[in-house]
Amino acid sequence: MEQLELTDQLSSVENQLQYALGQLCHLRKTSIFDATFTISDDGPLGMINNFRLGCLPAVRVGWTEINAAWGQTALLLFSLSKMAGLQFQRYQLVPLGDHSYLKSLTADEVLPLFSDGNHSVFLNNTFDCAMKAFLDCLQQFVEETEKDERYPCLPYRIHPLEGVMEDIGDSGDCCPIRTHLNTEEEWSRALKFMLADLKLIVAWASSRYC
Repeated sequence: MEQLELTDQLSSVENQLQYALGQLCHLRKTSIFDATFTISDDGPLGMINNFRLGCLPAVRVGWTEINAAWGQTALLLFSLSKMAGLQFQRYQLVPLGDHSYLKSLTADEVLPLFSDGNHSVFLNNTFDCAMKAFLDCLQQFVEETEKDERYPCLPYRIHPLEGVMEDIGDSGDCCPIRTHLNTEEEWSRALKFMLADLKLIVAWASSRYC
């Protein structure tokens, strides 16, 4: 009787051990990036963690949601840069939820990566400058990490000086990321292009660092 009980106990322990090993294996295969950041689209709009980034005349998106999407995007790039050991030049990226911002390292300037829709219509409005600065940081990350032979071929080229995302496919379209002197359609396409690149970068980082 005691022998049977001992056998049952050993069997139970072995089952628990196998379960624990299975869970450990699963956790090892689970990327922190995949688990934390989900990039998808809602038709013509890019999305990150269910927040839409952009808006269209026929698809109105509130600034609260857009700011939240920018906050998630900033946190993603910040996390990727830390994982890669990259320190950005020219800007410090500060992920702070829906009030994220970039701080210039060469001037006493803070660029808010959020808006209430009433940002300046002039060429030097800080929201547009912040989005352009974000592209600068993203391009720095790409240049640092594309040396890896497993790095994906990104479908959209980043032009940080011009603040433009270029479709390197058949269309060759270039979409400005600014709001001034731009349409909502073009602005939203630029944002969607940027998120599409980030989605591939997340997949690469998941296999490279996790």
